[in-house]
Amino acid sequence: MILIAGAAYAQIKPGLTTEPSQTSDLPPTKLALLQMIDATQVAAMTAIPTAPRDLNYRPRPTALPRRTATTRIIEGHAPPMPSSAFTAGNQWAGNIGGCDVGVYAGLLHYTDPPQGALMVETDSCPQFTVLRHGENYAPTVAGLLRIESFQGTVLTVVDTQNKQRFLFDVASQTWGKAP
Repeated sequence: MILIAGAAYAQIKPGLTTEPSQTSDLPPTKLALLQMIDATQVAAMTAIPTAPRDLNYRPRPTALPRRTATTRIIEGHAPPMPSSAFTAGNQWAGNIGGCDVGVYAGLLHYTDPPQGALMVETDSCPQFTVLRHGENYAPTVAGLLRIESFQGTVLTVVDTQNKQRFLFDVASQTWGKAP
């Protein structure tokens, strides 16, 4: 037993601090202190287990894109995921087959090296199953992506680092080379 600042502090296995053979001659205040320490040690040893760390974890966006009646490019709208995972360049918002769709152009930080990508978000749309949530990496290693223009559901996307232009068809989620 170690005496710290006048209080009894036992470094023994949880459950033993309240056994009568060890505590029968202690004053009630010290016994109460030992019982509190014992309860704290038991709680610390039975902490809530955490899931194993998944090194392939991909943060999922937590919100749907801003609903819109018109198809447009939006500047300065934060993506629905942490900035530590994705830096947004800008966003395209539109409606495809009755589904609200948001496409965030930007840079993924959890790839090595960081990779330009488009994050596609939709509301639940069972009648239009081609659209899926998730990342669409630029066809080449790219820096921060920005949506420059659109024609229907085909976006012209520019890599701000390499000045390359790509086409991205939101409806089919396929990449093409810009003319």
